[in-house]
Amino acid sequence: MLEVKINLFADFQEIFQNWARNNIASGVLGIKYVGRQKDKIEPWLQEASFGAVMEYLHQIIIPIPRNIHICKKFIASGENQRDVETILQIARDGGDLMQYLGSGIRKLDAPDALLNLWGIVHFHMKPHGKREAKNDNCLLFAYVTDKDFYVLGLGGHKDLYETRFIKILQSEFPEALAGYLVSEKPVVDIDSAEYEKLRKCNVNAIVSINGCSYCSPGGGVLSNGKSAKSYCEMAMPLRCRLDSASKDLEQWFLNGLEKLSSGRVAKIAINRVNLKLVKFQDDEILVSCPELGLIISYRDGTREMAIVYEKAENGE
Repeated sequence: MLEVKINLFADFQEIFQNWARNNIASGVLGIKYVGRQKDKIEPWLQEASFGAVMEYLHQIIIPIPRNIHICKKFIASGENQRDVETILQIARDGGDLMQYLGSGIRKLDAPDALLNLWGIVHFHMKPHGKREAKNDNCLLFAYVTDKDFYVLGLGGHKDLYETRFIKILQSEFPEALAGYLVSEKPVVDIDSAEYEKLRKCNVNAIVSINGCSYCSPGGGVLSNGKSAKSYCEMAMPLRCRLDSASKDLEQWFLNGLEKLSSGRVAKIAINRVNLKLVKFQDDEILVSCPELGLIISYRDGTREMAIVYEKAENGE
């Protein structure tokens, strides 16, 4: 009986490991809690790279044009005003905002608790490579969606735990938080110091503002500090799709290769095939079968499958 070995989600994790490995080796990315301890890099890649890359992708701001909304009492002066105007123009034009994020974005396994809990991003005044440590404590706080860029104010690193920015978002741009309203009856409000304690322990907390209660606008934080949203919106749907595709592909092979190949391949003369993920883009999953020299296209929306490449007998 034919044995089919397939685990597309494990293959996907391996692809992420290789992506992280290559970017670490090239110096593009580092690992926050490993640093230069080379003997710990490979064990970390095996254990934590998938979640860390998901976290990294969650922090990426896609370069698309956004509408700018500025809170009423926002004031920036001097060089800060010029820097803020530059950032806002980049946001309007759909340019690269990533260059203004903190250095943690260049390190895997570096969760952003402010983003994960409240969905608020903090931008530095200068892009990477142009910052001076002594002059790098002025930050622009904003709530960023795929369509909008809500300017909430200026502050410093000490303000990463302040409630004033989430309160400004609620009072001036309530539509941004409407989807996170959980109850008409507010819970007991807590101050910034208490939120700081909770955040440092990776604890989610309902935020109560002006008589309204909201669950984490940033999607929430897991016990390890990583984004709950990255797992709920990225990892879990991917796993479900790839696990479903694995089952379908396995069953089709077990039902007979002739149904799969439409007569283009001779009857199976082997006892085992290994199916490996090649590419996963949009609704198409490409899978290789080395034993038979096949590349198979599977569309998980329609469950349609077709051979897109078949190795000829002469090896070409």
